[in-house]
Amino acid sequence: MKKLLSILTVTALTTTPAITVISCKNENKVTPKKETEKQLGDLITKIDLGELVDKNKETILTAVKAKNPGVPADLSVGKIDDTSAVITSASVKGEVAVTFTVKPVQKQLVELITEKALGQLDDNNAVTIVKAVKAKNSNAPADMKVSDIKEGSAVIKSDSAIGEVLVTFTIKPVQKQLVELITKTDLGELADKTEETILAAVKEKNPNAPDDLSVDKIDDTSAVITSASVKGEVAVTFTIKEIESKEGQDDTKIENEEKQFIINE
Repeated sequence: MKKLLSILTVTALTTTPAITVISCKNENKVTPKKETEKQLGDLITKIDLGELVDKNKETILTAVKAKNPGVPADLSVGKIDDTSAVITSASVKGEVAVTFTVKPVQKQLVELITEKALGQLDDNNAVTIVKAVKAKNSNAPADMKVSDIKEGSAVIKSDSAIGEVLVTFTIKPVQKQLVELITKTDLGELADKTEETILAAVKEKNPNAPDDLSVDKIDDTSAVITSASVKGEVAVTFTIKEIESKEGQDDTKIENEEKQFIINE
């Protein structure tokens, strides 16, 4: 009897671990995870589309696909404003906001430069012409270029506007210096040194002298000539004709009469 109990005990001890091992194998079995579904944000990662020619749906979709090659073909565009739009897809969950700028529409240059007659300019240098165009046309573009400059006209172009505009102008005459008009400064012998006498002599010797001359700083042999219309001043010189005294004139008269009396005798 004791021997039978010992056999049963040994049998029980040897079979119990086997059951435990099987139980452990069932508890450690790994279940495969289900694959996570992609969102549209995973496919559209470049959301700044840059500068577009317009904000039409076709233009926006083309830009999205160009920057994100792996996007689905069934994209659609909504909530479009001046700088952004929302992209969705029928096959992929989620939505993506994209941004952009719209390229300004170029205007015709003739619409911006309407006053083409610039009036009188100091010269026909490009800087002078551009300055005059801007003064007459407040909407003129800042990047104007001048070409084909002539004595009374020039052509205006711009990289930011379409076309070209012909502008016209006149050049202000260069004002001469008075010394260029009064070249003969030695007036010779004058009857007196009054202003009228000096001016008459100046104009006689210098026909191109202006009419608005004036005389200043008169002394016995010189004077200074100026003009209201011409810059500068000119110093002229002269001598005064000597006036014989009355006593001398009487002596000469008597001498002449005596000579005439002798001849008559």
